[in-house]
Amino acid sequence: MLVCAAGDCHGQLELMYAMIAQMEAQVGRQVDLVLQVGDLGVWPDPARVDQATRRHGDAGDYPAWHAAGQGPPIPTLFIAGNHEDFHALHGQPVGALLPNLTFLPWGRSTVFEARGQRLGIGGVGGCYSEKSYRMAALPLARRKHYTHHELQALVQKRDAHLDVLMFHDAPAGTLERLSAERPGIERHGAERTGTERTGPERTGPERTGPERTGADRTGAERPWRRESTAEGLAEVIAALRPRLCLSGHWHVRTERRIAGVRTVGLAIVPAPGCLILMDIPDDGGEPVDLLEWGGKPDGRALPQHAAPMTPPLDLEPLKALLTAWAERTLAGRALDRDTRKKIYDALADDPLRPAYMSALTGSQADAALERCVAPEAAKALHDRWAAGLWPSLPALRAR
Repeated sequence: MLVCAAGDCHGQLELMYAMIAQMEAQVGRQVDLVLQVGDLGVWPDPARVDQATRRHGDAGDYPAWHAAGQGPPIPTLFIAGNHEDFHALHGQPVGALLPNLTFLPWGRSTVFEARGQRLGIGGVGGCYSEKSYRMAALPLARRKHYTHHELQALVQKRDAHLDVLMFHDAPAGTLERLSAERPGIERHGAERTGTERTGPERTGPERTGPERTGADRTGAERPWRRESTAEGLAEVIAALRPRLCLSGHWHVRTERRIAGVRTVGLAIVPAPGCLILMDIPDDGGEPVDLLEWGGKPDGRALPQHAAPMTPPLDLEPLKALLTAWAERTLAGRALDRDTRKKIYDALADDPLRPAYMSALTGSQADAALERCVAPEAAKALHDRWAAGLWPSLPALRAR
């Protein structure tokens, strides 16, 4: 099966498929499936585009395609980026938005068939946000992010083999050095290391262009780099061991191996490295690159940077301790509204207040624990709770 892996295109649909047609002519074969890693540019109503999309050239071709009911010339499967119309994507099942254009929602998987070959594909769209990651469900305003639950949904499908994983964001530890020749990278889910501009800190998401290259006030180039901090993605790769993992978001070409899995970051259309034609064999082997837009990059520009992986948070021991504490504390009594308010106020300075309140009121504690407890702090909290160190609640003792 011939697959084209495609990076962020931000609405430049006509251009992207024209580029793919040129690559097809070069290899003398037709692409069976395009796998696009988000920021496709789904904006049915151009009046709704966000500011970042306007900087990339407004809504692009999608509004006209939508109005005409036109789809791409090649079957295309895409995940959400962080710049799409989430009102249009929210609640969508796996299925065609337009002819030949299929949306794969967060944490879902599907099977594509062509030439007698089946390809299992799973994906999680959106970029990383520390706050959103631990939420049980995201409001529409935060739908541009992904959650721990959506990653878990993919891992739970480990009995159904996935050949290809798609993430919009790059797994934690993906490293890219920037220079004047490679300007611009998304701010979301990344942290700066090294040195950069010596002037005042620039704010605002996703600034691109020469000012992001690390030039100082004299115009001299100063090296700096950015490294992804997107949680959970590397763990999913290690758990599922697909044949290939694709990501985008950073607008630059990266590559590394995670748990032995080739993990490819794609550039923004039409930059070099934005499109790769891959032949996926039907014998279960790793896909083979046939052609890359702009030519195969110098391996030295694609650092093999490994990051330590944090195991997923095991909530059950914490939940058991918390539930037992709540049962002992309440001793079969129900909380009236006034007592509930007093306890809530008494816990105002405690970062675990949502977890305590969930347990005391009989709500699901899992989501509250995920929001409150960082994986690296879970063991210390377990030891503290096991030793009987719980908050003091005078309002309950006075009842």
